[in-house]
Amino acid sequence: MATWQERWTAARRRATAIQRLVLHTRNTPEQVGLGVAIGVFLGMALPPGVQFIPAIAIAQMARASVPAAALATFVSNPLTMPILYPLSAALGSWVTGIPLRMRPPESDESFWRLAADPVTHGRILLLIFVGNVIIGSVLSVAGYHAAKRTAEWRRQRKLRKSGQLPKPDVQDPYTPDL
Repeated sequence: MATWQERWTAARRRATAIQRLVLHTRNTPEQVGLGVAIGVFLGMALPPGVQFIPAIAIAQMARASVPAAALATFVSNPLTMPILYPLSAALGSWVTGIPLRMRPPESDESFWRLAADPVTHGRILLLIFVGNVIIGSVLSVAGYHAAKRTAEWRRQRKLRKSGQLPKPDVQDPYTPDL
């Protein structure tokens, strides 16, 4: 059985490999940001299992970073769905005005009738979809800016280490220029 230090080291290695895959490509920071935005939006808007292929196709058409788009679709995964889907349903209910709550079933027979009702399922799926599109839009804008800045920072750091970019001259902001 592996110790927690070994697991932590393995997790760090995987995270570093993913970072290299996304940030060490020949893509510009804007392309990386666009790839993340596409992946996050489709990861939220489309149901699980259908997100990956459209994200890759749209990223290629938009000339965005394909690895960033593919990895960003995992924003909705089995760990985040129990949090995101109820939040999306509540947001969708608030935006559309369709009530989310209904009377709980009083017997087993009424429960199974409700569970098999396509109208109820359609309403809940609509509310989740509307909420996911709104949340996905907000998260994709945030993801674009965060990924773009991270890629810019990474690129500048790499250039500084190689000596192609001078180190910034840090001056004390409290001392006046003489």
